[in-house]
Amino acid sequence: MQTLAERLRNRVLGLPLETLENGFCHGDVHGGNAHLAQDNTVTFFDFDCCGWGWRAYDIAVFRWGARWLEKEKERWSPFLRGYRGERHISESDLQATSYFVALRQFWLLGLHTSNGRDFGCGWMNDRYFDREIKFLRAWETEYLAEEPVA
Repeated sequence: MQTLAERLRNRVLGLPLETLENGFCHGDVHGGNAHLAQDNTVTFFDFDCCGWGWRAYDIAVFRWGARWLEKEKERWSPFLRGYRGERHISESDLQATSYFVALRQFWLLGLHTSNGRDFGCGWMNDRYFDREIKFLRAWETEYLAEEPVA
């Protein structure tokens, strides 16, 4: 995990960070924090992670959620089409989403483990950690294949 985190850190620092778009972000845009009405109106809720940040991270959370559901291939392209219908996204921002998906996963692991006393921790068992690490390993294989971790 430490080796993967360091490799990911280096990749992110290698991005042209100064070119990434900043703005107000929801911070947790995944399907569980949105309600789709019958008239196709979307209402977002759960703004505890909102604030100023990279918009690429904000949309990467959507990508992360779709990936978790094993629906990234069918949901990511339509999401981007809709997003681009409202706001430009640069190639730098788009590239950053790939790395921010893994950063989101690391963040979530940290959130869960550091808040065990508040959230409870009985569910953080071997099965939980196996699933979370499997997600990161699959991501690593896809995006860092040229540098496999031992």
